[in-house]
Amino acid sequence: MNRSHLENYAELAVDACIGLKDPRGLLIHGEVPHREVALVFAEAAQQRTQAPVRVLLDDSLDFARIIRGGQLDQIEAANRLLRAAFEEVIQNHWAVVALRGEEDLELMGRLAEEHPEAFDVFNAGRSDAITMWRKYGIGRGYCPWTLLGVPTANLAKASFPARNEQDGIEALWELWFKFTFADQDNFLDAAKAHWAKLNARARLLNDLRIREVHVVGPETDLWIGFHELANWLSGPKPGDLQPGPNNHPTEESFTTPDWRTVHGTVQATMPFMAGSAGRFRVDGLKARFEGGRMVEFGATEGEAAFKKWVDQDAAGRQLGEFALVGDDSPIFQSGIFFSHTLFDENARPHIALGMGYAAGVKDGQQMSAQEREAAGINDSKIHTAFMIGGPDVSIIATQTNQGEKVLIENGTWMEPFLDRK
Repeated sequence: MNRSHLENYAELAVDACIGLKDPRGLLIHGEVPHREVALVFAEAAQQRTQAPVRVLLDDSLDFARIIRGGQLDQIEAANRLLRAAFEEVIQNHWAVVALRGEEDLELMGRLAEEHPEAFDVFNAGRSDAITMWRKYGIGRGYCPWTLLGVPTANLAKASFPARNEQDGIEALWELWFKFTFADQDNFLDAAKAHWAKLNARARLLNDLRIREVHVVGPETDLWIGFHELANWLSGPKPGDLQPGPNNHPTEESFTTPDWRTVHGTVQATMPFMAGSAGRFRVDGLKARFEGGRMVEFGATEGEAAFKKWVDQDAAGRQLGEFALVGDDSPIFQSGIFFSHTLFDENARPHIALGMGYAAGVKDGQQMSAQEREAAGINDSKIHTAFMIGGPDVSIIATQTNQGEKVLIENGTWMEPFLDRK
């Protein structure tokens, strides 16, 4: 990859997204194939703080070895290092940079089929470690954090099947640098201007005080309600611990629905990746919600794994996020399915099953568990986004302080949300 652009990428994450300051430490969490990138990020961080900077890299091939061995004590212990790292991060309010990019997109899916009992034990331990981070690091706002993508040979092959491995990786880096502004000379100013535009859109959405939306499209007739204190977010969160967004790149305006209100039918408009121990692909998903729960669904690919995933806890079939993305998104305009949720979810409007973001309700991060429950904020150990928007899908705010308002029509933002620059 272009070394200068990679250094820009690291500076965007450390300086612009999380705003690393003394005496806060930093954990950089990724996988073994991310080692070179993680060290560039660590160097950028160390130039900005005298606090500890740690790199923790998971080894999916070693995890596979443990799962195949089938010894439950070893499998149960496999995620203790990650859990201990998150405990230290939360206790000391460290910042976190999460690097994501699968080494092998099919590995964990194969293990789930070949060694189902051992994989379930491993996946449960993984989910528990991540749940603690989501509940406190994210849900309570204890830690600045941001998530970025790292291309791998496997991801490059999925996105550019006709290219050789090196050309595919370079093409993926080139696009991801473009989406994050890291390829520009004025990359910091460009990123901040984009985030300001997104924040302005979120303010317009908040001004409407939206209480319900209707999503309409082919095989989609979905109704979603929101608490009276629903808070639309986009880019940096006003008053947050950090100056930049939690996901880079970001194109979404999102909020937290009242999960109890959701009803109707919906279909995913593109494939998506699910899972935490390892991603698996789901395609052709169609679902029906009743009484706030996904009561039935089917998929042409990944149905069995998806069922096991969403049924890990009682709230896994309930909604936790609703997000708007227009066809002005450069990720949508690329026309590529990246097999990477960070990029794919920023191509189209999406919903997420599982954990709801407390920040999506005003003062939600300060609410007690009982208050969050009363506000309809879903509490689950999973969080899985899938895309429900596109050129044939419209989203209408049916209850606002200005009456009915079309937000997105056939994939395009409507006035005053449309960016004409």
